[in-house]
Order: sequence, then C-alpha cells, then structure tokens
Amino acid sequence: MAPGELGLETFAGVMNQHFQASLPGARVIMLELIAAVPVPAAHGEQFVLVFRGPPGLLLGQDTYWFEQEKIGKFPMFIVPAASSSPGAASYVAVFNRLSRHAAARAGEGLRTT
Repeated sequence: MAPGELGLETFAGVMNQHFQASLPGARVIMLELIAAVPVPAAHGEQFVLVFRGPPGLLLGQDTYWFEQEKIGKFPMFIVPAASSSPGAASYVAVFNRLSRHAAARAGEGLRTT
C-alpha cells in the first residue's frame, strides 16, 4: 500500500498487532500499535498512532521502514514518547493530510508566473 493511501481506517483495522521496524545494520524490531486516535481537522485527515516497543531499546526520532502483514511495507517518521508501561518504549507518528481540494488551493498560492 502506498504511504498516501494509509489512513486512520487502515491503521484502526490492525490495532494491537505488530509491525516490523527496520533499523540500520539490517536489524528488525517489533512494535505494537496500541492506539490510533483521530484529531479534529478542518480540511483533511489528521490522526496520531502510538506504538509500544520492547524494553531496553530506545529508537531515536527518525524515519524507519515499517512492515505489517495486512498493509505491507512503508516508511514512517516516529518520535519517542512517554510510555504508560514500565520499562517499555513508546513512539508516536502524526499524520496530517490536506484534502485534495485544500491541497490544490494551497498550491495555487505557490505558483509563479
């Protein structure tokens, strides 16, 4: 699935499932999707994903390749966050997409003649 096709509904369908995150050096860790939260948006789709990682390993803020059985492989930017589980690491990904109409209108202001 292309990154632009990944919406809240897609992630809600794989709640509490594991994603493989590829790290440098061909290492892979498993992250569990523990929340997919909609955020009110005037012009498009906004939502937040929260992942729980293994204890003892803290990933830095970066873009990683994720893979999930039902939705495939895609890049995603994550940021470390406070964890609700002792010893476990949590990560947040924020999606903020303009609707096609809003994106087209925003692009009009960038055109030069």
